[in-house]
Amino acid sequence: MKRNLIFALLCVCSLLVFGQDKAKSDREIQMHYGRSSCAIKGGEEGKMYVAIIKSGHSMKEVVATTVKFLDQYGFVNAKEVKINEIDESASEYVVPFCFVQTVFHASMREMLPVALFGNLRFAFNDDGSVMIVVQDLKSDYLAVKTSKQSNKAAYDKFVEELVISNIANSFMSKVVVWANTSPEERKNFYKKAHEYLSSEVDRINVYNAMVQAGDAWWMDAASILAYLETHSMPGGNYKAKWVKSSVIPEERLIEISEKRWDKQVRRNFDTIFKMLAELLEGEIIGIQEDGTLTWTVVDGLLVPTNSKQQKKYLKEKKSFYDVE
Repeated sequence: MKRNLIFALLCVCSLLVFGQDKAKSDREIQMHYGRSSCAIKGGEEGKMYVAIIKSGHSMKEVVATTVKFLDQYGFVNAKEVKINEIDESASEYVVPFCFVQTVFHASMREMLPVALFGNLRFAFNDDGSVMIVVQDLKSDYLAVKTSKQSNKAAYDKFVEELVISNIANSFMSKVVVWANTSPEERKNFYKKAHEYLSSEVDRINVYNAMVQAGDAWWMDAASILAYLETHSMPGGNYKAKWVKSSVIPEERLIEISEKRWDKQVRRNFDTIFKMLAELLEGEIIGIQEDGTLTWTVVDGLLVPTNSKQQKKYLKEKKSFYDVE
């Protein structure tokens, strides 16, 4: 264990000091670049993720419950949502959100935090179900100061997160697996999921403390490009060309790779959807991704639409709620 810890510390130290040979650069911009899979497509035409929840509640009740739930973690701002002004005769309602994705381990490197902005669109169907749609995604990347930090305590906590991520090579293990057998075990799922989301907020608060101290910066693609074009760092020219020719015109999400989406972002939203279904006294009857139905109800279980996976789930009597 001690050997692993030493190796992890060396990896993290290498990450944080990389680029210091050229003093003109004062912030660390280490990102996967060069391939479209390194930054998936965002914006209006990009990634869209949907939970279809069967609930008997009105539009105001659904929006109010969702907003109250997400506000406790800081993912939406309840003060900006005028619940009383919602028109029940309308078929849709949109709420902006910001969900920061914490450090993620990917191929021998920790991918730094990303603030994922977007909209939650509530679309109500005639059968009483509501589609909660994650859409219009944009990302801000956390660039970290390379030396002489002002808030040492926050910076040390950030380094600790990088070390733990490197050792654990996992972001949430089995804490958000729904034990699909009894109400008591489902309560335990919500407790574990709440603890997980609360711990994510603790990490996000560390990032914000670093930003307030001037030890880190939230940067969108345009500001990253401007920085790369005016500061010297290893690989800076190639990164700048990629951001300018691909990321900005194609509205790609910096540091949200396909793997990160699969292993972190999607699972985060799945956890939220499961919790929302319970709060809305309803059930998830479908999941869509990029316009394609990926999970549907068969024999009372929410299972993959992929025939091979569906057969396995039905045989084992597993459902969407049991996904690790």
